[in-house]
Amino acid sequence: IHTATADLEALHAAQMTMADALDTVAKADLAAHAVVEQINAPQNASLSAQLAPYSDALKALLSGDPAKHRPGIDEVNGAVGQVYGELEQADAVPTEALMAAATDVQGEVKEVSSAWVDFRENQLPALNKVLEAAHHARINLAKPPADLPDEGDQD
Repeated sequence: IHTATADLEALHAAQMTMADALDTVAKADLAAHAVVEQINAPQNASLSAQLAPYSDALKALLSGDPAKHRPGIDEVNGAVGQVYGELEQADAVPTEALMAAATDVQGEVKEVSSAWVDFRENQLPALNKVLEAAHHARINLAKPPADLPDEGDQD
């Protein structure tokens, strides 16, 4: 199969852009799930009422809000993985439909990544203050979650 150099360059550019999007959303997904696990840790049970607003915000961030047509990190992570996989399997210039899907999913990545950054920068410090006031461990974003949903891990 002969493929023009320009077409191969376009394919490579699309693959690299999607790889960056996958990296971004996967990191946000892991970190958000790590925070959920730490909030729900048995030692924090006595603070459940105080931690509920943060837990609810994370649930909305991870699951999205269908009523507002806002995707969640888990859903976007799965969509990015699917589009990335299709681009990786392509041996010619991607179809218009695949490029449109890539553009759509990149917009969703920006949306959920922005929401995660907002949570991390604005709500996480307040969450840590609640934990510190009760002499509990702060949220450790470097600690990976022990359990992740299967969504997004389907090929």
